[in-house]
Amino acid sequence: DWSSDVCSSDLYPLDRYGERRLVVNRSDDGYVGEEEARDVLRTPVSVVGQVESSLWATGMNMGLSAENLVSLAGIFEWEIDFNTQIRPGDRFRMVIEAIEDAETGERLRLDTVLAAEYETAAGKSFVGIRYEDDDGKVGYFDAEGNSSKKMFLKSPLKFSRVSSRFGNRYHPVLKKWRAHRGTDYAAGSGTPIRAIGRGVVNFRGTKGGYGRHVRIKHNGTYSSSYSHLSKYKVSNGQVVEQGQIIGYVGSSGLATGPHLHFEFYVRGKQVDFLRQQFPRSEPIDASERVAFEAVRDGILPQLVETPWPVTAVAEAASDDTAENR
Repeated sequence: DWSSDVCSSDLYPLDRYGERRLVVNRSDDGYVGEEEARDVLRTPVSVVGQVESSLWATGMNMGLSAENLVSLAGIFEWEIDFNTQIRPGDRFRMVIEAIEDAETGERLRLDTVLAAEYETAAGKSFVGIRYEDDDGKVGYFDAEGNSSKKMFLKSPLKFSRVSSRFGNRYHPVLKKWRAHRGTDYAAGSGTPIRAIGRGVVNFRGTKGGYGRHVRIKHNGTYSSSYSHLSKYKVSNGQVVEQGQIIGYVGSSGLATGPHLHFEFYVRGKQVDFLRQQFPRSEPIDASERVAFEAVRDGILPQLVETPWPVTAVAEAASDDTAENR
């Protein structure tokens, strides 16, 4: 309740977290409103979770926001395809800024991820530490200073599922077996589609069974294409950046329902994108190394000292040990 105890003024929140508020003062001459920012503190706090059914459901059950989950996935989206590679038993931990009321200590929301670790059920671990350089450019790096970024994103959609893989399949419209030289992602109509890497749009238009179709040339070796779009957000000849929205999922062309048909080309030949491996971006610049290591040494201990959740397997082993004492 943001009502003021002072009878001459009232406070009204201007956003869902109450970080901005409208102060309305009453006087004999009428009402005067003035916007003011709530006095807040930013405190690094630890968050840890283990995937049960999906990363999204797990995070929501923990009280994380959609923005928090998108930020976490964004750190590791060059290493992990969050549409196909998430498994029950995966676990993650983060050091994230909590925005708190400076006077009452009330937590308003969780904001910027300062450091994170994602460990797969198979035991493969990835770490990302946030660092802002002298030019104000923000990136995430591992403990050695290697960038989390790679040449291409693992998926053109942030969250969806793979409905058909590269190979042969029975075509649901043509009613016959035929080669399927791409990956289909099931997603709702209007879902934003991202360019997997920087490049130039060398085709944007309708192309037979592909429907509304965009093809991007990334360099002399690699190209990618995106089909069945409902709407474009790029034009022919346009330079696009990695992660830029190029259009939206639809069902144009030979499609029984909304989905993205994605193809990846190496020297003009269609290949299975999900099996490709790509080099990392450049590591942290030498001129930034000392500053980066200071940030790393300040935040990494809090991350690695955050205990992982106790798994069902670990609990069972602990029970067995107790019973056999």
